[in-house]
Amino acid sequence: MESEAIKLMKEFGPVYPGGPAGDFGVTHLNKTDGWVISGHGYGMYTYVNPNELKSESPDDTEIGLFGRNKRGLDGKNPIIIYVNRKK
Repeated sequence: MESEAIKLMKEFGPVYPGGPAGDFGVTHLNKTDGWVISGHGYGMYTYVNPNELKSESPDDTEIGLFGRNKRGLDGKNPIIIYVNRKK
């Protein structure tokens, strides 16, 4: 599973201007502080902690751009920290 996850991170992680990797969605979390950023790769999400941002009350664009940048870095240097497998 980890090798498949690395493959997906390399495919869907890097952000290229004008490509689908530039798209993102922001999900506001209810049970913990922060947000989850989705992109064009199904099932691949980036967590953004409020402490990572400079603004006290960031909007979705700021949050999403920050998360997209983190995803871009992950795509260039993928490291798996968690894999969720449904049985």
